[in-house]
Formats: sequence, C-alpha cells, structure tokens
Amino acid sequence: MIKTCAHDGERYNSTLFSSHGFNLDEKRDIKEVEIYDSITGAETGRTETILKFVGFVTNDEDDLLVVFPKHYKVVDAENDARTVFDCISKHMQKRPEMYIGNDGEEKYISNYPFAAFFEIYDYFVNYGLYFKDETFIKPNTGGRLNWKETISKSEKFIFGDDIVMFPLYYRRSYHFSNFITDCMIFAIDYTIQKFGVFIDANPTGRDFPEFLLEEKEYVVNVLTQLRQQTFKDNEQQLIDNLILFFSEINVGGVYYLKHYSFKSIWEDMVTNYLCKFYKEVDTSHAIVFDKVSPSGLHFEKKSFHTNGAKPAQYISPDHYCEDTSIQLIFDAKYYTYIGKMNYKQIAYMFMLREMKDPITGCARFMNTYSALILPSDTRTTKIHFQIDPLYGNSGDLIITEEYVDIREVMQYFGE
Repeated sequence: MIKTCAHDGERYNSTLFSSHGFNLDEKRDIKEVEIYDSITGAETGRTETILKFVGFVTNDEDDLLVVFPKHYKVVDAENDARTVFDCISKHMQKRPEMYIGNDGEEKYISNYPFAAFFEIYDYFVNYGLYFKDETFIKPNTGGRLNWKETISKSEKFIFGDDIVMFPLYYRRSYHFSNFITDCMIFAIDYTIQKFGVFIDANPTGRDFPEFLLEEKEYVVNVLTQLRQQTFKDNEQQLIDNLILFFSEINVGGVYYLKHYSFKSIWEDMVTNYLCKFYKEVDTSHAIVFDKVSPSGLHFEKKSFHTNGAKPAQYISPDHYCEDTSIQLIFDAKYYTYIGKMNYKQIAYMFMLREMKDPITGCARFMNTYSALILPSDTRTTKIHFQIDPLYGNSGDLIITEEYVDIREVMQYFGE
C-alpha cells in the first residue's frame, strides 16, 4: 500500500520518511537550493533541502513512498502512481538511447528488473505460459490414428479380400509444465504482488513456486543450460529475460525506482501535447489549446547555426514550429517556480525573430511568439519578459510563461 506521498522539488522531511522506514540516499536523492521569492523572483539569501527525483521506494513492510512530479495534483494515489510509472516506462521504451551507458545511470536507477519483467509479461500476454509440447505415438491409446506408424510397425493379417493391421498406432500430444514455466510464474506473480499498486497487469492464476525464493544462482544456472537447448527466437528471448530478471532481483529486499531527470520526460511530453492540441497564440500572446479542433502543427527540436564567427555552433529550442508567416519558439521548463530571468529564451528570440530568406533577403516572419512551458496544477499564462522601454523599443518582444496541468499532459503521453 502507499504509505507516504511527496513531490519532486518539495522540502525534504527526513523525520517523516525515516519514521515510516523509507531510507533515501542523501547524496543522490536530495540537494540544497537557493530560495527565491515566488512573486518577484528576488533572492532571499536562504536555502532549503529538497527532494530531487520522481519515483518509488519500498520499506521492509512492502509499503510504498511515491514521489510525484512537480505540481502534480494527487487525486487518487494509486491511479496517479500508475500514471507516473506508465510515463517513465513509456519514455524508456520510446527513448532507450537516453538510458544506455553512464549517462543513463545518472537519469534513472532501480534495483528491481522492471524492464525484464515487462518483456516476460509481454510473452505471457501473447503466448501464455511456456509449456513444452511432447508427442507420443503408442498402440491402442486413442487419439489421432497415425497411418505411417501403423503400416510400418503393425502385424498384417489377411481375412478374405481384406488386410487387417494390428495393433493400430495413435498420436497424442501432451503439454508439460517445466522449469521455465515456474520461472515465468514467479517473475510475473512476485512482481504484481509487490507492485500491483502501480502496475496494471494480471497474475497468472497458478500456484506460486515458493522453492525459487532463495535459489537465484541455481535458477540462473538452469536457465542458462536450457537456453543452449532452445532454438525458437521468441523462446530464446523469454529465457534471456528470465536470466536477466533472476540475476538482478534481490528477493525480500527493499526496492526503489528513481528518475533523476524528469525534465527530459517533461520535454517529450510537452512535444506530444503541443502536436496533439496546440491551436494558436491569441492577441494577449497566450497559447490556446483545443482538443476538438487543434491546428495539427508539428513541433520539433530544431537546430540553428546562428554564430557566423563559429558556424559549427548552434542553438536548439525544445519545441519549434513555422506556420506560414508565424514562428513559434517554445521551451519546456521543469521548474518548481521561475526564480530568474531566462536568458536563453530571450537569446532565442533575438537571434531567430529577424531570420531572413536566403534568396530574397527579406524577413521570413511577420510574427514570432515565444513561451516557456511549465508544469502546474492549473492552466494559466503570465508574462515572463517584456523589454523595458529604457532599453529598446521592441515592445512586441514578449515571452510568456505557460503553466499547463501536468496531470493532463501525462495522461495523454504515449497515446
């Protein structure tokens, strides 16, 4: 069951967590940050220690601590935990290159083999539990008559004009449960027992193989031997994932899944949401989303080599789109709140708003709109930057802060 909920970026309460038996890694899971005034953005000179991951931690009683993303409004803890887990899983499937190597280890860590589990469960959904098929051909046993074996092996008797063969040989197929079946049952049912709160999967319904609980090395050795005797691709893949599962699992221990770079997931979720529901920018420079009649525009991360002195250098707005004479420059920001002026987004505007057509030399866009897209529990728009007249007359150079409901953005991710 879910014992405690918290949020990424929230103040770290060590007493609360330790009282429920949740032990965090204070070198990785928390950090000290400066505090800024949430209204003026001014420095306060104070600091606080906050959580810096999204994910799940168990204690010795199999209770769960769930750390939700910033500003995620928890309505139903179990359903919301499932949404968070689904988003992390889908992002890992969509962007596996981000989780490979040392860089991937910094973004995500888990001491439970969830990836192997999902591959095993996928086999279960498509093929059912693994069973070894054996065919026996025996005389007088019933089943399907096997003429080839009957003709070659039976005695022949002549009665008048007829030839009678005896005995008759029959073919009968049997399905045998084996070691691989028990390993599948263990991997599926043990995982669902531990994490059924946020994993939407059904158990096998078979007797649980208790004997595997303390036999990790034995299991891996037997599976490795069986792998050498298996020749079907899907069965080899199943055994490979079972070997991975039993090699990584720490049966009876405390488990965790922690994502240290949810900003990368937020960026991809925002791209998905913009492509699905962006309609326009209104006269107040606010982004309008419409689920009924969106524009259908495609947003992408695009690079521009703007430095004439060093042409290899470039800038890359997170979400860029051109629509005839309009240019859209949006950047996803996974912030608790904005404390400082975003120099990078301002630079994007200055460098790209007067982009010229390489043939005519004329400005390509009549209007350029810029925005920071941030997680929130409500949908609002604020002005982030508008240049003071003392420093220029570009009154139309406006950057907005677009706060969108992170709950809703996550629910549409992966659809």
